[in-house]
Amino acid sequence: MRPPLLILDQVNFLTHPSQQTQLLWSLSYASIDDLRDGLDNGKFSSLDLVKTYLARISQTDEMLHAVIEINPDAIEIARTTDEERKRGQTRGTDGLAGIRVGVPWKIVRDSVDDIHILRDFEDSLLLMKKLGAEIVHDANSPAFKHGWTQENRLCSYSMIRHMTSRYLASLDCNPDNLRDLDDVVRYIESHETEDFPRYSVDTLRKMAASPYTVNSQEYQDALKTRLYMGAEGGVLGALEEHNCDVLVLPTDSDNPTNLAGFPSINIPLGFGPADISAEYATPNLVDRGPNIPYGLLFTARKWHEARLLQVAYAYEQASKTRDQVALMIDSNIELRHIIEARKRSPRTES
Repeated sequence: MRPPLLILDQVNFLTHPSQQTQLLWSLSYASIDDLRDGLDNGKFSSLDLVKTYLARISQTDEMLHAVIEINPDAIEIARTTDEERKRGQTRGTDGLAGIRVGVPWKIVRDSVDDIHILRDFEDSLLLMKKLGAEIVHDANSPAFKHGWTQENRLCSYSMIRHMTSRYLASLDCNPDNLRDLDDVVRYIESHETEDFPRYSVDTLRKMAASPYTVNSQEYQDALKTRLYMGAEGGVLGALEEHNCDVLVLPTDSDNPTNLAGFPSINIPLGFGPADISAEYATPNLVDRGPNIPYGLLFTARKWHEARLLQVAYAYEQASKTRDQVALMIDSNIELRHIIEARKRSPRTES
């Protein structure tokens, strides 16, 4: 697939859009309803939409560094979705009415100390209740104990360090003779192509410095906690014991959803007040600051993605949190530009 911006430049659409396509709104402020209406009424296709977002990412991410990876199958998935829509295979949403939303307050209170996040989280629960959800407070599980995050980190660090050394030892070709995480860190720091220090290696250093091996008793104990948290003792236990459809908590919480392998979705909860000072997680990553967003995380049982999207969509449309703060940087590539490019070059596939 050719770079999106190259495609767009070839048709010179940025300066000469047609009158017919100038009427489309800006993607930066388009709602899900806007996009669904456009797709349902044939104003544009899923392929048009995906190509637009790929071009916007290409245009802005050199400054934002917000995209880790792009799905290499995005174009093909868009084509498949267009075919499904032609066959009438579309989905709607039933909102939050009647949904049992569990709140694991034990995790929230133990791991979130920012008063702004806690205030916005409590407000979000009130809004969900107003939308018809049944809020189940204290939907905790026995394993939701203070300090389990440290045990999980110990387990992860030990395993990653072990697997890194094992992988490097298995290589038939290892020209730099990398043997462990310490070698990997030194390699990153000494090679300009690795883009250090813009991309920090602090976490890798912490992993390399961990004193625990996968054979240590500390690791074995942490692994038992991790496995328990990923099953009946953690998210699944909370969902089942309290008969909840979803759990909700601030994204900043020490949440165990990744241990359970359950689907989760993160949507805007709020933004840092304009009068606070910036706090940095690493030398080049702002953790807290004016207008820096923080999220609301929903999680559900395995294979319940449809329910999860339904709940998140209903809340996002009612809260409109994303409209509270202007964008720091915007793209001038719009959906109308992709449509114009398609009309001028109908054979262009990527």
